[in-house]
Amino acid sequence: MKDAEGAHWCILRTAGPSTTKLAASLSAAGIGAWTPALVTKRRLPRRKATIERTAPIMPTFVFVPADRLPDLMAILARPSNPHPQFSIFPNACRTGPARIGASQMASLREVEEQAAEAYRREKERQRNKALRASAQAIPLGTQVRVPQTAFAGLMGVVEGHEGRNMRVNMGGGFIVKIEAWLLKADQVEVGSL
Repeated sequence: MKDAEGAHWCILRTAGPSTTKLAASLSAAGIGAWTPALVTKRRLPRRKATIERTAPIMPTFVFVPADRLPDLMAILARPSNPHPQFSIFPNACRTGPARIGASQMASLREVEEQAAEAYRREKERQRNKALRASAQAIPLGTQVRVPQTAFAGLMGVVEGHEGRNMRVNMGGGFIVKIEAWLLKADQVEVGSL
C-alpha cells in the first residue's frame, strides 16, 4: 500500500511464518496492511520442480496506517480473532503504540523494489536461456522479423549461418549477424542448430 507524505504507520508483531498471512488477511479485511516482501524460488524436496513463494524481508513485522489503530484494537478485543495472532508494537516508553513516519519507511520500500527488479531480471534471463536452447535452424532465403534488440521491428532475409547466428540482409546491403533465437520467421525448419 502506498502512503501519503506525512502519514504515520503502526508496527504489528506476529510469528515469523504468519507475517505475509497477517498482511494479506488484514488487507482483505479493508485494513491497508503492508510488509516488505520478495518472491523467492525454491526447489521442491526430492524433485527438480521449483515453486515461487512470497517471503517477508522482515519476518514478524507488519505495518498498518496509524489511523486504523481503533480497528486493530477492536480486532484484538474480540474473543475469536479471524486473523493470525498479532500484537501492537509499543513505543519506547511503553505508553502507546510505536508510530513511524512515511519517510522512515522509504528505505524499506526501496529494498522491496530492488528485490522485485532483481527477480524480474532473473526471470527474463531464464526466459532468454530457454529461448536460446530451443533455437531452430532457419532456411536460407527465409524472410525474418526481429522482435527485440536494437533491430526490433525490422525485416530481413537470411543469407547464411554461422553456428547459432544468422547473417541477415536488412536491405541495401546492410548485413547483420543475429542469434537465431532472436528471429521470427514464417517457415521454421524443425531441425535444431
